[in-house]
Amino acid sequence: GGAGGAVCYVCRRKFGSADLLAKHEELSDLHKQKVAELKSKEIAAIKQTVREEQRMNDSKFLKNEKQKERQREQEKRDDARSALEDAMEPPQLSNKGTDLLRKMGWKDGEGLGASSSGIAAPVEVKIRSALAGIGTGSETTVENMILEGDSLATKNRKKAQMRFDTVDKRTPWRDGE
Repeated sequence: GGAGGAVCYVCRRKFGSADLLAKHEELSDLHKQKVAELKSKEIAAIKQTVREEQRMNDSKFLKNEKQKERQREQEKRDDARSALEDAMEPPQLSNKGTDLLRKMGWKDGEGLGASSSGIAAPVEVKIRSALAGIGTGSETTVENMILEGDSLATKNRKKAQMRFDTVDKRTPWRDGE
């Protein structure tokens, strides 16, 4: 700075003494106007910072909510898969049905009936698509079952696999048959 000079950094003016600077700050309308502008700019900057922080927090919240929703959908798919897999498991060695059969003389591994010529394996669970009638040939496997929460690409892949499986079973002219 210069020797003996006082400066108003708001107005960018130099005064000869500190008393003149104080008088300028007290009486000058231009100085008061510029101080008000600076305060409003500072307030606007603070508001903008707060808005940006809120947006970031909101986006983090939305990301967390989306992640939680994806986890819930995955849990639903896993629950449905485990229920289907439980249904596809072979029957327990000891349940009411096998107990009744054993009382009538049946033994593990034998076929059903008086001459043991019936089926030996339990009846398989076949999963039909929703709203598909009996005889539509739309049975599917657990892997190809369309579940709630599957993405569009996954649904399309599973539908294509089901169509392929039905064509594969119905085609008598395939090689090796």
